[in-house]
Amino acid sequence: MRCDVSWDGRFMVFFATNYARPFDSAWTGVCNPPWLKTMVHCANPGTYGGGGIFVDRGTLVWSLVGSFDPEPKGVKTPFGSKVLDCKTDGDSAIHRVRLARDGWVRGDDAESWSIRPTSKHPELRIRYVGYFSGKSHSEGRMGYVYEFSLEGRPDLFTRATEWATWDANGDLLWAEKGWLHRAHSENLLRGEGPFQSIDLNGLKPPEKQKPASKFRKPLHVPEQPYVEPIVLPPPGTDWP
Repeated sequence: MRCDVSWDGRFMVFFATNYARPFDSAWTGVCNPPWLKTMVHCANPGTYGGGGIFVDRGTLVWSLVGSFDPEPKGVKTPFGSKVLDCKTDGDSAIHRVRLARDGWVRGDDAESWSIRPTSKHPELRIRYVGYFSGKSHSEGRMGYVYEFSLEGRPDLFTRATEWATWDANGDLLWAEKGWLHRAHSENLLRGEGPFQSIDLNGLKPPEKQKPASKFRKPLHVPEQPYVEPIVLPPPGTDWP
């Protein structure tokens, strides 16, 4: 929920923490996927808030609790930066920005949103159901949990559905238990299921090539010298 990919797919913003370090060692970083090494990052005091979203092709919004102080200094990025203060709303602040960017419309209450690409599409709804930790959720989901429903298809999603949205082609995409499903809207209205399902559970990152050495190969020194050593002073001279 707190990460996003740029419109051209070249950059990814993400939030991370290293629990082997002090608790406040958390940061929002921008990398070149699939590698997570940051080209620029900004510290965040703890795990409250953090993350970011590309609101358009040229703007990255950083969700921060502390001050905006990116490292390393002087890094030029092909996008501008804005800061979203999430001291009050935490993670939900950046989520509301994401929903609004993608065309979702807020319902009568602050916890529900809906989207319908055209009048021929069923309405897709999302609702915030609470914050879960440990095994408190029946499907083991953790953090801020949202549940989905589709008009006319109450059987389509389960409590394990982590995300759903309409793509640029008008097809429905949803993720559940490491699987990504895709379905045509007209087929859904006929009671059919997805026409494409991809199992992402076994994915592994590609092997990263070792960088070329910055140093030249060591100079080869022959076992025997090329010339006889010079002895100083030369014999038979009065050179001191």
